[in-house]
Amino acid sequence: MENIRERIVSCAGRVWFCAKELLKWLALAMITGVPCGIIGAAFDLAVEHVTELRTEHTAILFLLPIIGLVIVAFYKAAKLEGVSTDDIIDCVKDGKPIRFWLLPVMFISTVLTHLGGGSAGREGAALQMGGTIGWWAGGVLHLNEHERRMAVQCGMAAFFSALFSTPLAATFFAMTIVNVGVVFYAAYIPCFTAAIIAYGVAQLIGVTPTRFAVEARRLNLPWSCGSCCWRWPARWWCICSALCCTALRTACPSCCPTRGCGPFWAAVWWWCSPCCMAACAITARA
Repeated sequence: MENIRERIVSCAGRVWFCAKELLKWLALAMITGVPCGIIGAAFDLAVEHVTELRTEHTAILFLLPIIGLVIVAFYKAAKLEGVSTDDIIDCVKDGKPIRFWLLPVMFISTVLTHLGGGSAGREGAALQMGGTIGWWAGGVLHLNEHERRMAVQCGMAAFFSALFSTPLAATFFAMTIVNVGVVFYAAYIPCFTAAIIAYGVAQLIGVTPTRFAVEARRLNLPWSCGSCCWRWPARWWCICSALCCTALRTACPSCCPTRGCGPFWAAVWWWCSPCCMAACAITARA
């Protein structure tokens, strides 16, 4: 009985700990997603309006040197000389603090740059403003240094999602931008939740999603029938080739030409080997 009671208490303690952690990260996602959605939508609409204004009044281009001096003055007044997206990445890596003034200075300077016709993208601005919001949102919740780093990722994902209307892409972008080849899976739930919230807020304000139409040439393969999928003989060919490859690797691993490969690539080899010449002929003829 005592062992059962200890197990129940231990299990209940773990469940309570997980519930508290989940609520904490959901609260962070809410605190980060809402302001990122509002500010991101305002930023997108401001850039759009100043671009239209510059297009209508091309003489504004001659004010670009003056606008540049104004931007430099803003950065010097806020003591943000040399601050860039690399500082946001360093914040996630090493916990380097982010000054709050980076948010308004980056907002105003980017809008002024677009007004004067300067070359400035929105991606770097989104990461810097979103990272600033995430860092200070983590401070509101009294998170420790490691958790505030994750809050910065939440801010980047949320602002990027509000600006480009791509919640899932923004989530993985924020999770992978810090280190090449490393994915911070622990940040998935808070980042994706913040991105979804920011996306919804931006849509309510009136941000139009950016969509691109990509046209591809249609391939009329021997096993295709109009817009239908493969015919059943081609499907059975793939299934049987995969089964034969698996059986051969099991019976004689040393003589199998696909040893060391995964089952997917083994199936690809067994299917492509008799059909490669036909595929090349079809492609050349097309």
